[in-house]
Amino acid sequence: MRPHLALSLGLLSVEGVPLKPMTRHPLTTPITATPTQMVLHRRRLLLHAAQLVAGASLLPAAPAHASLSDKLREGEAALAQASDSPTASAALTQLLEVSSDYNGLPSDALREEVVNAMRAKRIELQRTGAWDGTSEESYNRLMRSVDPWRVVELQPVAQRTLFTFAPVYVAMLAVQQIAPKFFNAAYGVGAAVVLGPLFLQIVVG
Repeated sequence: MRPHLALSLGLLSVEGVPLKPMTRHPLTTPITATPTQMVLHRRRLLLHAAQLVAGASLLPAAPAHASLSDKLREGEAALAQASDSPTASAALTQLLEVSSDYNGLPSDALREEVVNAMRAKRIELQRTGAWDGTSEESYNRLMRSVDPWRVVELQPVAQRTLFTFAPVYVAMLAVQQIAPKFFNAAYGVGAAVVLGPLFLQIVVG
């Protein structure tokens, strides 16, 4: 026993303070378990984990996509019924709000569906003269949200461009061999034939 501890105990005993024997705190007592208890504890943990997984699988799925589809159907129905610029602009704005709420459309099928509906209504109202700058601006805003790279519009034109490239290329080679002095003109015509439709689709839409 250390000298200062012995002195303190001696003073306490002299002053009449009863000294209790030192015992180990319950938290410091080592906990021992038999192998059987450890196996049972592990089984209880595994059973609890299985119950949690089973409960999570029974939870109802989030209706995000279903709600998105319903809202898109409502907007497309309003767009189909539009007969002039104000009603078309209102329907396009409604679709824009849906797209903004969901940060765009989650699938190519939905994107193609909305873009085709937009283009069909635009062509219809342009033929009757009911399409104006207001509806065009609403159209462009929705297009920037739904399909900013105009993939749905440009894909068919790009596919036709690939089909026309091979015969145009062969024709230019023939001109180069037969009449070289006309090759520059033939090259310009070939480029216009291949890239012209794609350029017009980008500019005109």
